[in-house]
This record gives sequence, C-alpha cells and structure tokens, in this order.
Amino acid sequence: MLNAILTSPNQVNSYNPVIEYFDSLKNSWDGKDHIDRLCDFLKAHDFDDKEEPDYYQKRLNRLVKKWIVSTVACVYGIRPNDAMLGFVNAEGDIGKTTLIQSFVPKCLEEYYIASDKESKMFRISPSFAMKFIINFDEFVCLTKATENEFKSNMSRLKMDIKRQGENFFSQVPRIASCMFTSEKTQEKGGFLFTSDSGFLRRIATIELEEILKEYKEEIDFDQVWAQAVALYLSSSFEYGFDSQDHKDFQEYNLRYVIETSIDKLIRTWYRKLEKGEEGIFR
Repeated sequence: MLNAILTSPNQVNSYNPVIEYFDSLKNSWDGKDHIDRLCDFLKAHDFDDKEEPDYYQKRLNRLVKKWIVSTVACVYGIRPNDAMLGFVNAEGDIGKTTLIQSFVPKCLEEYYIASDKESKMFRISPSFAMKFIINFDEFVCLTKATENEFKSNMSRLKMDIKRQGENFFSQVPRIASCMFTSEKTQEKGGFLFTSDSGFLRRIATIELEEILKEYKEEIDFDQVWAQAVALYLSSSFEYGFDSQDHKDFQEYNLRYVIETSIDKLIRTWYRKLEKGEEGIFR
C-alpha cells in the first residue's frame, strides 16, 4: 500500500527534460540554415540511376531535415516520428555512430541509448518512452522476432509501460525517435531481413560516400535543433513523412534486403530481357 501511494502520479511531479530542452530553444534560432549546412558535410552515394542532377544528395538533405523536425513534433506529442533515419557505408570507421551521437545535446546524453543484444541492457518498448534517441547500431535487435513490436512503436504517441515497483501498466508519452547504422551495403549482402513494405516504409536509409569530419567544429547542434523547433512551430514546413516518402523508402531499401539462396541462384543464372530480345526456355 505504501509503495502504491509513493509511486502514485498524485505524489510525484512529472518532469520531462527533453521537452524542457526544446522549450528553451524557442525563439533562439539565428535564422541560418544549420540543417542544410550539416548536410553539406554528408556526401550521399550516387547510384547513377537518376536523370536529375544531384538527386541523391538532394534526397539526403530532404530526409535529414524532415526527420529532425519530425523528432521535435514527436517529443511534443503532436505526430509520431514514423521513420527511422539511418546511415550506411561499407567502411567501419568513417564516423557513422559518432555522427548519430552528435545529434544528442550534451544535457540529454543520458537519454541516448544504443541497441544491445543483451535484454537486461536494452528493451525496445521502454526505450521509446524513456529515451530521446535510440540508435539501432549495426541494426542490432531488429529481427523478425522484434519486427512487429518495432513497427507498432514507430506509429505510437503513447506507450504502455510498467514502471519499476508498479503492478499495472501506465500509459506514458512516447519521446524517442530512432536512428541506425550499417556497414552491409548491397555489395556486402545487405542488412534488411525482410522485404515487407510495412517495415521498409519506416526505414529512411541513406548510403553515404563519406562524412567530412569538419562538421564537429563547424556545426552548432543546439542551433540545428533551434531551427527544427522554429520549423515545427511554423505552418510552412511539411515535416511529416507522406506516401511519396514511403514509396521512396521501399524502392531505395530493396537493394539492402538480404538475399536468400534462391535469390542468388536467380541472379546468377537469369537476367532481364533486353528490348526486342526473345527468352530462351530450357
């Protein structure tokens, strides 16, 4: 009984340091485009399959800006950030994880978490309510077994969580937005365990050619977030990921779906017909 009284919401003042941080940034943006400036240091890989010049770099800029502002909207409980932003590069030391950690303000460092195979160290659903940034580093913990839990959480603004010492679940706000890294490019076999559209449309993958380390000195991430707050509060910026984004994610992500033995067999022995060419049946 005493424990129930002490843990009752009537006895505890709620405190959200993430909202407090973003509240402190209101009206503090200096008017410069710090998000686009950050993107200047991130060089997108060009697959040379689009006619539009710099298509993949423009895509990077668009997705990064949308995701950052969507993160603010998610914290304020307006709209769930239903896309996980991730960076892919075959090299292991270009700074993907360090880049993701740079998005976390110093005052919120304890609200960053990287996924861990050890369940005592990392649980997916509670992390959505208790953390600011979840980094699924090298796609750890995202498997067929956790796919439905992940998809459900990505679409939610409220989480059902059982706090320590409580006997019942409580509904609490979702705070976290998700990011990821991977070294498994298409050439290295991919990292996505499914081609399910309901999963792929939540994965905003960006393959990078390089990360220019100078961003660490040049970019003020407090101003990045201040700009995001200003864009969130304005009515002119569409930050929600729409059907066109989801279609783009699905198309882009197919190259990273892990090949089965049958897929490899087909790719090895068959190819698409050229225009005017007749098929050969054996």
